[in-house]
Amino acid sequence: MKLKNKKNLLIISIVFFILIIGILMLKSNILFNNILKIKKADNEAINDQIEIQLLKFDGNSGIILTKFRDDEDGIKKIEFLNDNNIIKCNGKKKVAVDYKVEKDNKYIIKMEKVNGEEITKELTIDNEYLYTNIVNYQEKKIEKGYKIVGFNYINGDKKNYYKIGENGEWIEYDNSNLFLYDYDLVHENLINDDETVTIYTKTVDKDENEIIVNKKYAVDTNATTTSITEDSLLQAASKEYFSTGIFKVSINDETYSLHVYEFDGNQIWDENMTFGTEKDVATKDENAKNMVVVKVKGNLTINEGVTVTSYASKDGYGSSKGMMLYIEGTLTNNGTIDMTARGAKAEGQNVYLWKNSDASYEYIPKLGGTGGKAKAFTAISGTDGNNRQTGGGASGSGMSRFDGTPQGGDGGDGTSYSGGAGGGGTSLYGGGTSTNRKSGSSIGGSGGDCYVERWL
Repeated sequence: MKLKNKKNLLIISIVFFILIIGILMLKSNILFNNILKIKKADNEAINDQIEIQLLKFDGNSGIILTKFRDDEDGIKKIEFLNDNNIIKCNGKKKVAVDYKVEKDNKYIIKMEKVNGEEITKELTIDNEYLYTNIVNYQEKKIEKGYKIVGFNYINGDKKNYYKIGENGEWIEYDNSNLFLYDYDLVHENLINDDETVTIYTKTVDKDENEIIVNKKYAVDTNATTTSITEDSLLQAASKEYFSTGIFKVSINDETYSLHVYEFDGNQIWDENMTFGTEKDVATKDENAKNMVVVKVKGNLTINEGVTVTSYASKDGYGSSKGMMLYIEGTLTNNGTIDMTARGAKAEGQNVYLWKNSDASYEYIPKLGGTGGKAKAFTAISGTDGNNRQTGGGASGSGMSRFDGTPQGGDGGDGTSYSGGAGGGGTSLYGGGTSTNRKSGSSIGGSGGDCYVERWL
């Protein structure tokens, strides 16, 4: 009986002790639900009396690293006034605290020194703070139908990334501009329900702490996909309904898929412009799908130092099936229109640019120049293109250190969408016939002129 009473008394004592501790903690306002960690700060670099650094952020909430310093009398206590959190510091010279924050909430932080002096600092993690302290969105051009955006990451010692839309992929940022065409955003399912697109940026430090910032832009969703029949590509481009979108255009015995970008009014391009997307170009298993057409309903001035080109596959499968600029007004080109290394992996077809009054066509032939045929010890050039043909590729060269007849691969034939590929070269280091033709550097045939000017 006595043993049972002793056990009951012990249980009551423990419960009473726990209650007392809880009351004391509540009374002294020591709170642990929002303070994640009090860090040892002896070696912390604290330059000001109170320093605040955003350490992690997922776009809505995160963690701030707060640092406190008083080299004279020391710190008595630190208060996070929003929720009455108090940390007693017992005269420490340096204190560092990780603290959880939510976006757009205002936080008031106070440090009381042993000598009674108080210092207060306020913080709100809102868009203004993020765009000023983490990343600045550099909006180079915002017009109906397209946007050019770059970023200036404030913390240069971190790895920086971006992604377009919630369904986009994170890509390491290389300081180049983003070209955001509204049609592409819509048809690649990158827009939000409110007809905006969200551009995300991310910085990652050496400890893998991530800070994600985002910004929304309005998107014009009135893009079209249309099938039409016309006499020529230039005739199709002249039509009023020929605007931003995907057009299936039938001409003579050919059908073309055109990815159209329309610009309304006079344009001055002072930033590099790249047209097309990964959906226009080839993949390992598929040929390129679309030709890119840029239509300007007005004058176009390309400023000095600016390059206009088409998108090239990130996996090395070439570009779109050509790029056509259609300018209703005057083209003033002080920059560069460049299609170097922009051939497409695609089956050739006659590309009907213009139909003459006698019903003949100005066109790019389906077949280009023929490739050079491989010959031992030397490279053979491909044939030049004529009447807008592309050139054929050269054969690969061969070299031998011992006996044998090293011979490269044949050059490829040109098509309407690409000059012929160069044949692989070979090196022979023993007797026998060479078969290793992995790399070639021979020059192929030159392509013929591909220029048509018409006033419609």
